[in-house]
Amino acid sequence: MDTKVSKNDNASDNSVQNVIGSDAVRSTDNVSICMECDEEKPTVNDLSQLNDTMIQSEGAPLEYDPETRNDFVRKVFFILTIMMLFTFLIVIAIYVTPLKPIFAKYGVFFVIPAAIMVMAMSYAFACSQCSRNPPCNYMCLLITVISMSIICAFITMRYDTKIIIYALLATVIAVTICTFLALTKFDFTSWLLYVVIIALALSAVTMILAVAKFAFGFYMKPLHIAILIAGLIMNCVMLVIELQMVLGGKSVELSEDDYALGAFMIYMSIIEMFLHLIKLIGLLSED
Repeated sequence: MDTKVSKNDNASDNSVQNVIGSDAVRSTDNVSICMECDEEKPTVNDLSQLNDTMIQSEGAPLEYDPETRNDFVRKVFFILTIMMLFTFLIVIAIYVTPLKPIFAKYGVFFVIPAAIMVMAMSYAFACSQCSRNPPCNYMCLLITVISMSIICAFITMRYDTKIIIYALLATVIAVTICTFLALTKFDFTSWLLYVVIIALALSAVTMILAVAKFAFGFYMKPLHIAILIAGLIMNCVMLVIELQMVLGGKSVELSEDDYALGAFMIYMSIIEMFLHLIKLIGLLSED
């Protein structure tokens, strides 16, 4: 009897332990499942952090200090303002001084060296460290301003004052529109490679047409107007890209040491836009 009782007791104890063990396993599984659910369930803070990370990953640089960037932007536009002012004063000086008849007669001998200097300065800014090292960068900017002022004076001298004023007003409007476009969230700098390829192709077509004109006398006014309009559009797109490169926060941006390069690029785009507009208005105003 005692043996049977003990066996029954042992059996009951084992069953109780199995029940307790199974309950413990179930509770452990439930706890682990609950913990996994808690871990996988995103909170409002996690979603906001993820949203901020996704916004910052859309071309924004890894290191970006708004204060130093603002100083960089102010420096670029201050240099640009000085360059535009000097260009205006040099062109006016050529117009109101006795240099005008000399420049009108022998201007080509000034324009060719000026164009060569502009190409040399473009190479210096793009392919050397000169653009980051003062006073070399300031000297390059000064040479650029003098050269482009000579080219502007030579071209504007062939047009009436009314056409020059119209071109100047159109340039101001175009630059204003480009500035507003550069301040949008759309990343124009992500298309920089495609814009450069199209600009090179357009330059090649322009050179071929220029050679055909001087060598064979081939000239078509509608084709000339179309080339000027295409070049003007490319100037506007490049200006928007360059402004975003200076402002920063996009796929492509300038380093804060490239203040001279930023001023050089924007200055060249604005001057080329003005020259395209004055040629276009001059062609359209011809009888």
